[in-house]
Amino acid sequence: MQFMTTPKIVAHTLIKNESCWIWFALKSVLDLVDEILVWDTGSTDNTLDIVQSITSPKIKLRSIGSVDSVGHTQARQKMLDATDSDWILILDGDEIWYHNSLVSCIDASMHRSHLAAIVSPFINLVGDIYHFQTPQNSHYQI
Repeated sequence: MQFMTTPKIVAHTLIKNESCWIWFALKSVLDLVDEILVWDTGSTDNTLDIVQSITSPKIKLRSIGSVDSVGHTQARQKMLDATDSDWILILDGDEIWYHNSLVSCIDASMHRSHLAAIVSPFINLVGDIYHFQTPQNSHYQI
């Protein structure tokens, strides 16, 4: 299927105690997605207050309580079941997208109908914005 208009994109964000980064993560994609499902899994810091401080009808915040690894997978499936969109963006609570990178992904989704998934390189920060893991030390090779 070839999209003549921008496809509908919904971001999925499962969070717990992401107060350092969640504002930046959500703001990095907010202008380019149609909706962001933010499901909190038991934050005990001010993560929820930070999410609620972003006034946008696109953000759909829900608290689902603490989950284990199986519950995390089940929550991800429930997010998929609750979504009606052309594309899903998995957004970690500490993941910040460069605007141009996400625009490139959206462009690829519009003009390459054979794509089933798009993977974008990323930088893993370690504790703060001044320390990061080099791509060579990552578990993932893109």
